[in-house]
Amino acid sequence: MSPRTRTYDDSRKRMTVLLCLGERPTHIGIHPEHTDRVRRTLDQYCALTANDAVLPERIVIVLSGGHTRKKQPSEATLASEYLTRLATERGITLPLVLLEDRSQTSVQNVVLTKQLLVEKKVLPTALYVIARESQVPKACLMCAASWPGLNTTMISGLDTKPWWHRTLNRVVATWLFKFDPNEKFRATFGQIRPS
Repeated sequence: MSPRTRTYDDSRKRMTVLLCLGERPTHIGIHPEHTDRVRRTLDQYCALTANDAVLPERIVIVLSGGHTRKKQPSEATLASEYLTRLATERGITLPLVLLEDRSQTSVQNVVLTKQLLVEKKVLPTALYVIARESQVPKACLMCAASWPGLNTTMISGLDTKPWWHRTLNRVVATWLFKFDPNEKFRATFGQIRPS
């Protein structure tokens, strides 16, 4: 009998992933919290490539967020336009930028980003997640469930939500995700529809 051999998919690209979570746009365009996250994503890219710590071709930026407001482009598209403008102003050449523009919730941001990376044959070696401050605990749990054992760094951005919303998001949403990772409870009571 011949010994069993494992075959590995060597065609996957090992890359550092910067994941910028979306934010529902305002009626006139990209949300200020989202611009802050995009700015922090670009700053993190610059920090990683400084002194050749990570080669630019080994980094992928994923902008996540679907169509959450009628008559507006997706959150990912708005973020991409802002990122391009910001990089041009600073004279920075961007790495590979992927848009995940189907998600409606934070959980979907992570799940659909993972699917996108698999489709593009990207194997994350490190993950940096840029999220609203009150989203960080939930985002941490989602990433740990989606990429167990992956070195994940959370970067918190501007959070302008009222104190009670931030508290609910930190505590209730985190516990709800732990016990209801597929958001069946939220789906039962209806989700926010695009206005």
